[in-house]
Amino acid sequence: YQDIAPEGGDRYEPLPVASLKNHAATLSQKTGFIPEGATVRVYVGFFGKVKASQITVTNDGSACAFDGEASLPSQNENSTEPPIANGHLPKGSRLYAFTVQDPAKIGDVSYVTVKNDGVLPIIITYLEIEIIPALS
Repeated sequence: YQDIAPEGGDRYEPLPVASLKNHAATLSQKTGFIPEGATVRVYVGFFGKVKASQITVTNDGSACAFDGEASLPSQNENSTEPPIANGHLPKGSRLYAFTVQDPAKIGDVSYVTVKNDGVLPIIITYLEIEIIPALS
């Protein structure tokens, strides 16, 4: 989610961002065209031990189903190695995956909202949107 800027340019780095009790953080990410029937998965990284019951994730107002703890999509799923530190997922972050329930509502820009339903503040360290086209 951190913008990779050309040499000499300013990088846009909105993360990490904190969300206090009963507050939400909304992050926008350009997704472009999403093919009909595609599965859209949102990966959100949190610093520390954030419980799934402590957060609610929506994408453009559509609820996202919690899929569990995840590794980076670029990592070979059969690997026994820990997730690859690609310079974007800070050390000490826990990564969770969510599936968007109604991806047809997503426009060219996705607005991912992470609501803190817990008592303690949460720190969002990573955001990625994966678009998986339907098999034809």
